[in-house]
Amino acid sequence: MNFAHLDDRGDLLSLGLAVAPSASDRAAHTNRLQRLEGCIQYGRDLRIPGVLYESLSIFLLLAIGLKGGVELARYPLATVALPALVVVAVGALIPLVAYPVLLTCPVSLDQ
Repeated sequence: MNFAHLDDRGDLLSLGLAVAPSASDRAAHTNRLQRLEGCIQYGRDLRIPGVLYESLSIFLLLAIGLKGGVELARYPLATVALPALVVVAVGALIPLVAYPVLLTCPVSLDQ
């Protein structure tokens, strides 16, 4: 299908595959956009209580950990051991290399 004859809005009117929106459709679309803008404005001021935030964080971390553990349990230890050791080694190597490099860095955060 050649789309070269579509106008710059991408309407399918010229293909005969779509109909022009009616005035009520445009009004409904405008109303939905206004409600969405209102939700965004309200969402900026939305604060989650600290206890709920902490509980949700723990719940999500447990869910992710359990899901990962179930997936790891499907594979034999020999298959997982080498990649796990590489991850631990790289995780230990990054701070050991980065710390001396950052000590010699001339940028000061005291400014």
